Amino acid sequence: MPRDVEAVVAGLLREGEVLGVTGRHALGTVGRALLEGSDRAAGTLADLVPDPVDRLLLQADLTAIVPGAPVPELAALLRRSAVLESRGGAGVHRFTEQSLRGALDSGWTADDLLESLARFSATEVPQPLDYLVRDVARRHGQLRSGSAGSYLRGDDPTHLEALLAHRDLGHLQLRQIAPTVLISPVGPAVLVEALREAGQSPALESSGGVVSTLPTASRVPPRRDRPVTEVQPDPAPIVLSRLREGEHVAERQRARPGDGSPVIPALDPASISALLREAAADGLPAWIGITDSVGATKRVLFHPVAVDGGRVVGEVDARPQVYSLHRITGVVVDG
Repeated sequence: MPRDVEAVVAGLLREGEVLGVTGRHALGTVGRALLEGSDRAAGTLADLVPDPVDRLLLQADLTAIVPGAPVPELAALLRRSAVLESRGGAGVHRFTEQSLRGALDSGWTADDLLESLARFSATEVPQPLDYLVRDVARRHGQLRSGSAGSYLRGDDPTHLEALLAHRDLGHLQLRQIAPTVLISPVGPAVLVEALREAGQSPALESSGGVVSTLPTASRVPPRRDRPVTEVQPDPAPIVLSRLREGEHVAERQRARPGDGSPVIPALDPASISALLREAAADGLPAWIGITDSVGATKRVLFHPVAVDGGRVVGEVDARPQVYSLHRITGVVVDG
């Protein structure tokens, strides 16, 4: 016997009483049926359990009384639109502005909610509840919030509509929120660069509405001519032959990469960004060339998820990875 046999036995007896197998520390009708091994135990227990109710009583104090366990459809309706205040033989649910906003957030309208309540109610929907539902629905959604990486505004609505229909700007995911305002999930620098590549002339604007400029690249001083140094004598023939052999081996390796990846052509940043956005939208992997800090280039099979702010986020070998677009030399979408 286990050491905690008393607790185990007490727990079994308590569970048996909850299930209706015993009653007042004695076998009940269901317990005797189980002991005899007959098939009438389930039917006997079903007769003792009350049927779920599909009716409720709506009251003028913005409460609803359900006399028993509600059917699944009624329970889902009350769970979305009301708050449970008390339970017992009958459950009391209260309608509040917050609970009704939860139903409206899930896609319900005022008419749908009132129609569903009237279908389950034994009486008509009280006037205070009708007023409350319609008032909350009237104010719901008057203000809307969302996220955007950048915006594009102009004085000519026709010009902005043309940009929405531009085929080369599809990767920017432009969306119109006003006749003269478009928004995009990409950053301002990426948006300006893509528009300039499409033949537009946008100006970058600061948070205060002042026109600013993009950060310029570092200026490189002009290269000075150096005197030509003649190297004599010519290299030996064996050195030349080994150099030629090394060049042929490198060309064969570039033509047929050992990891099975395709040849990755060099692309400009805009094309790289567009290809990665299309691969992320279609859920396809892509072979990319990556340049490390010392200038060496390697190929990796990358699964892009999002491109934003000059960076691409995705996975390499099921591990999260973030690359800067300026370090990517080329992209070949796999599939």
